[in-house]
Amino acid sequence: MAERLKRLEDEHKLMRKKMKESKKLSKKEEPFDYDAYVRGTVGQTFESSDPSAEAELNFSSGNNPFLLEVEDPDKPKKKPQPVWKASEMPELANPSELKQAKWFYDTPGVLNDNQILSKLSTEELKYVVPSRVLLPQTIRMKPSQVMFLAGLGRLDYVKGEESLLLTIFASHHLPINLFDIGEADQIYEEHIGRELFKVPIRDTWEMTSLPDLVGKDITIDGVGWKESAADIVFSSAGWAAITLGNEMRVELKAYTPGGMGCFVRQPPLLPFAVNLRGRQHHHPKRRGFYKIDMKKLLKHL
Repeated sequence: MAERLKRLEDEHKLMRKKMKESKKLSKKEEPFDYDAYVRGTVGQTFESSDPSAEAELNFSSGNNPFLLEVEDPDKPKKKPQPVWKASEMPELANPSELKQAKWFYDTPGVLNDNQILSKLSTEELKYVVPSRVLLPQTIRMKPSQVMFLAGLGRLDYVKGEESLLLTIFASHHLPINLFDIGEADQIYEEHIGRELFKVPIRDTWEMTSLPDLVGKDITIDGVGWKESAADIVFSSAGWAAITLGNEMRVELKAYTPGGMGCFVRQPPLLPFAVNLRGRQHHHPKRRGFYKIDMKKLLKHL
């Protein structure tokens, strides 16, 4: 038993030695080190430079860096926390790593003029913010038709010779409706704030500052039926990938509340998602809507 135990220990040591040598060899072959390097800190954001201020807001430098404290002017001030200088930042192990580096900037809680989330109530956010994986919902849109993404996005097919495909990515709680352009305004006025559009909710819509829909003219040239040409982004509500035949040109008009966050994204984020569509729905209320081909979808998961 003693000899067997000794043999096992020797084999274990030999294995660890080989692993170390393998790591050293891989580092020589692949110079990039996948460690993340701290380049700076965020602190003293709300510190006042006015000495006459009665009280000032400072970021706590304790265990919770996001705790706000109000300092008592009668108490002696704390010693200022040391500030890192550029020359004192941690050195990269190998400066050449920057050639292969990817940069990540985390901006939690930052508000943007193009987002509508800050103008929605808590109940409305439950519908708008996705709670599951976004699945592509494709519809066939004819000229002179209008697509509504809840009450937060609208797309008019103003001019074109053939139908186009819209592949929409949004929360599964947000309804997608397709109407003729002649009846769209009346339906919107009668049903906004109700179940048909879901969001905005009438009880909160009248109390919030959500502006009316404002349109933007868009022209898109097609690249073929197997690849989307562009995305139309409806602010925080979602986006629609536009697919049309090669050499086709269409004129559209996209709407969002106050025109916020309404823009064209080229190239599209998921240009081939349109190919995940299956057969069309046969129900009259879902005419023009495609089912998802689950077999194709599962191949890409």
